[in-house]
Amino acid sequence: MKQPVYITAASAISIQEPLSESWMQHPVVPQGGAAYAREPDYTPFVKPLEARRMGKLLKRATATAQTVLRQTGIARPEAILTGTGHGCVQNTLTFLNDLCQGGEQMLKPTCFMQSTHNTIGSLTGIQTGSHGYNSTYAHGGTSFECALMNAWDLLQLGRVHNALVSAHDELTDDYYPMLQASGYADGRMTCPTTEASVSCMLQTAAEGPVLLQGVDVLYRPAPEQLLQALDALLEEAGLQRTQVDALLTGANGSGTDRAYDPLTHALPQCELLTYKHLFGESFSAGALGCYVAQACLRHDLLPACLRRGGEDRQPAPRHWLVANCFDGTDYSLILLSKCCDY
Repeated sequence: MKQPVYITAASAISIQEPLSESWMQHPVVPQGGAAYAREPDYTPFVKPLEARRMGKLLKRATATAQTVLRQTGIARPEAILTGTGHGCVQNTLTFLNDLCQGGEQMLKPTCFMQSTHNTIGSLTGIQTGSHGYNSTYAHGGTSFECALMNAWDLLQLGRVHNALVSAHDELTDDYYPMLQASGYADGRMTCPTTEASVSCMLQTAAEGPVLLQGVDVLYRPAPEQLLQALDALLEEAGLQRTQVDALLTGANGSGTDRAYDPLTHALPQCELLTYKHLFGESFSAGALGCYVAQACLRHDLLPACLRRGGEDRQPAPRHWLVANCFDGTDYSLILLSKCCDY
């Protein structure tokens, strides 16, 4: 029998108001190009002396994780799962620039120690005193979804009763031209290239308003394979296609938006929604999609900003499918529902 998994808290730092869900009523509409996250006040989460030795991504990870832990009253998560596309880019580039300029002389050890991908999850483990399962996934645009799948398996097997799942990626002035040169940020998208930090708490021992029904990741699926994965998720959740009433896609205005056509045709009754025009494209965009959907379910509100017009809708749709396609190759499906008791 499937174990119910609840998302009991979630927090995000993005180009919208940080650590806040004010975007639902008062969204910031960014332009194309590069858009940087809005920084919160970090003093409630990390001491100023410690903050001086931390890159911005580590401070964001600390802030979102601590916000979620405080909301749930969990001081020490049983499992920590982290997803990141390229890790601590700022520290990596600082170390490499110093290496090129100084020729291996007088290198700063801090930037080197904090440049690896698993630094983020390790820091969270140290800060919370957690000695349990701690794993980092660096699988490009599906890093968060892979971490989420790992957490799902751990919870279903009963190995843990709660798991802190997060995704973190950053953008710098030096890094953005590299993304342009690689073709990732080549101007085809109507939304900006951004950065984000998202943390959420998954629990089986405590109920919440948002139920995680399942998650799946696919690589270059044919349309029929994508629909088979959808049907498998729905069957496991005891749902039919006709019961899914909201489809939140990662459409970004590029040619890859055609990847969502099989889902829109298979779910014609759904409210078709998008979020990247508000949060931008990044390696952690899938995490932002999950965050947006759970926020709507938690507040029982479908804001007009996701519908690109019209008015707010209340109550919100009950069953949400979050679909994201990264670079036209990596697909992810996340199924969320609102619990009947809330």
